[in-house]
This record gives sequence, C-alpha cells and structure tokens, in this order.
Amino acid sequence: MEDELEFNELEGLIPDNENLKSSSNINFDKFLNSLKNNNTGIEYDTLEELINLFLDEMQFQKALKLTDFVIERYPYSPETYHLKAIALDGLGRFEEAIEYFDKALTYNPSDSEIYINKGITYDNMGKYTDAIKCYEFALQIDDENIEAVFNMGFTYEKMNDYQKAVKCFRKVLKAGEYVLDCHYELGFCNDFLENFSESVKHYRAHLDMVPNNYNAWYNLGIVYNKQGKILKSIECYELSIAISKDFTPAMYNCGNAYASLGRFDKAISCYKSALVYKSNDPLTLHNLGNAYYEKNDYENAVKFLDKAILLDQNNWDSFYVRGNAFYGQNNVERALEDFKSAVILCPDLAELWYSKADAERILEKYKDAVSSFRKAIQLEPHDEKIFIDYCNMLLETRRFEDAGKIADEFIRKNPHSVLAYYEKSKYCFTVSDFEKGIALLNIAFAMKPEDKFDFNFDKDWQKVVRFLISKTS
Repeated sequence: MEDELEFNELEGLIPDNENLKSSSNINFDKFLNSLKNNNTGIEYDTLEELINLFLDEMQFQKALKLTDFVIERYPYSPETYHLKAIALDGLGRFEEAIEYFDKALTYNPSDSEIYINKGITYDNMGKYTDAIKCYEFALQIDDENIEAVFNMGFTYEKMNDYQKAVKCFRKVLKAGEYVLDCHYELGFCNDFLENFSESVKHYRAHLDMVPNNYNAWYNLGIVYNKQGKILKSIECYELSIAISKDFTPAMYNCGNAYASLGRFDKAISCYKSALVYKSNDPLTLHNLGNAYYEKNDYENAVKFLDKAILLDQNNWDSFYVRGNAFYGQNNVERALEDFKSAVILCPDLAELWYSKADAERILEKYKDAVSSFRKAIQLEPHDEKIFIDYCNMLLETRRFEDAGKIADEFIRKNPHSVLAYYEKSKYCFTVSDFEKGIALLNIAFAMKPEDKFDFNFDKDWQKVVRFLISKTS
C-alpha cells in the first residue's frame, strides 16, 4: 500500500504523464520499487522523459537505474541504450558508455546524436582522434549538424589544433548557434594563434552579452598584456576581481602588470590580496619578494623569497633574486650561496654565472671567479660587460697574460666592439706596450670618432689612462 501511495504521489507530479519539471519531490527508491513490483501503467515516453530529467539534473546514478529497468521492459529500444550510455559517461564509466553507445547504434546506425554523444565520451577519455571520427560520422549522416561541428571545435581545441577549432566555431557562429560560447572560444583560440585583434574582438562580443563573466575579462586582460596594452590589461584584471573577489589568477596577473610598469607598491598590494586566498603559492611569493627587491627593500625581499624557496626549491629565479637581495645588504657570502644554488638549477644562463663570479671576486676567491667568468663568457661570447669585468679582475690580480688572451679572443669574436679595443689598449699600457696600446686606441677612435681627443702620450698618459678606465669600468 505504501509503494502504491508513493506512485500516486508521482502521478500528481506528472498529470497525464506529461510536463514533468522537477524530481525534487520524488522518493526515487520507493518509486523504482513500485515500478518493479506493480503494474503502474506508466508509458515508455514518460519513463524516457524522467530519465532525461535525471540526466539534466546530473543525477546520473538514478538515470542509470531507471534505464536498466526500462531496458528490461524494452530490450530493443536504441534510445534507452543511448540514455544509459550518457548516464555512464556522467559517472566517469567511459568504457562502458562506449559499449552502450555501440549497442544503440546497432539498432539505429543513422542517429547522428548518438555519434555526437559517443564523440563527447571519447573526448572525455582524451581519445581525441576517435572523438573527431564520431563527429565526422554524424556529419556524414547530417552535413548541417551544428552540434557536431561545435563539439568538434572543442576537441580540436584540446588537441591544440586551433586553426581547425577556429574554422569550426566560425561555421557555428555563422549559423547563428551557440553564439555566446563561440565568441568566447574564438577569443581563446585566436589568442593562442597570436591573432590578438581577432581575440579581442570576440572576447568583447562575448562580454557585450555577458558582462559579468570574470573569466572572459581575465582572458581579455591577458590578450591586452600580450599586445603591450598594459593599462587596458590592468583594467580587465580589476573588473575580473570586482566580479569575483577571490579570483586569484587575476590578482596575480594584475600584480605582474603593475610591476612591468614599475608601480611596485600597486604590484605588492595585488600579490598580497592573492595570498589572502592562496597563501602558499610559491610564484606569488616569489613575485612579491621580487617587487620588494625592486624597491630596494631587501629585508622584505628576503622574507618572502625565503617562503617561496621553502615551497619550491627548484625555482632558480628565487635563489637568484634572494642572492641579489643579500648582495644589496652587503651579505656577499649569503649571496654567493644563493648564486651557487641558482647555477646548479639553471647552468645555461650566463647572468647567473656572472653574478656568482662577481661575488667570488669580492670575496677574493679568484680561482673560483675565473672559472665562473669563463663559463659566463662561453655562454654569452658577445656580452661586453662580462668581458670587461673578467679582464679587469685578471688585470687587478696581475694575470696579465690571461687578460691579453681574453681580450684577443673577444675582439676576434666581436671585431666591431669599440670597448674591446679600449680594454685591450688598457692591457697594453698596463704591460708597458705603449706603441700597441696607442695603435689599438686609434682603431677604436676610427670606429667611434666622437670619443677621439688629442693627446701626447708622453705628457698626457694619465689622461689616457683615466679615459680608458672610465670607458671600461
């Protein structure tokens, strides 16, 4: 009697077995039991409608149980197999879903919708090529099927084939379907294709229809940033944050944009706002520390970089910036330790070896400094600053022959470097080879006439030396 009463309540929800709007008042277990044990007289169409309702409400387990019941009563219904496959997909049981899509196609091989939903399941499995084949089958059945083209666009997007994705979304947009989503996806794809003007156009069109989409404002900000329109990007990030106050990616990128403009106080404020919601993000902590470093606030720089390194000990940049902060505090020994860590993590960046060499030079670890300078100049054979500092250290430590060899090698690789000739000239004067020094000085003057001045070396040698030192220090 209780089960029968429950079914009567269901009948009240769907008068004449039609227009079912919600499952919220259904005691599903009792209802299913009533179906199994009583001749309720509910028609197939009503059961299908109820299954679709559960699918729409993402109640996949209930939809699955009901499809199983219907299949027992109607074992040759392709639509029920189709609906069961959709429920299995919703539950993440993808292999089983494919099995039931295939059963549905056995009974109805010309149903394009089954192919589309099968393609969606393959897409969910990451089997993108199989998904595309399913959409192509759907289009062979119905070459104007916009839903197939639309889903194909999403799959091409996941395959990073943005050209084909754009082609799909443009076709759907031209048909006047899925307009809102197409503008968003065209904005996204064109960004990756570096068609930034097209990307902006479509994001703007999307936002004209849904101005409260914080993700779209955020993505538009990224595109503006890539265009070098930093103020516009900041405006977009701030709109995104205004709509979603805990959206940390917008706060982080807004901080980066302010930092790129040299507005470090604003950048610091953005990074700290992001840390309120995501306190242990190493990149945010790194950028916050870097912003303090740029303000010459070395104490706070070290404080936040300590936290960043604790969370991510593989970010060479955190060690490098903290090393520079220690250097700014005249703590060269701590700076050197960080530079050592940085070059271990990133051995192919000349700037790191150069900083390490400079710290070793200050600490009078000249053997190590020579090794570091040599590595730096190997990585950047055209960097005049590295070359000059390397030569200066060799001259200061009276390694004259080595300094001469380094200067010759640099000139050979950089024959148009005026500074290289000045440095070599300084070396020659240091070892009393005045004639060659003057000759090199004249070569440099010929290359850069505005530097030339009259001198008599016998009388004006101090003037010449001061000039060379000013040019190569």
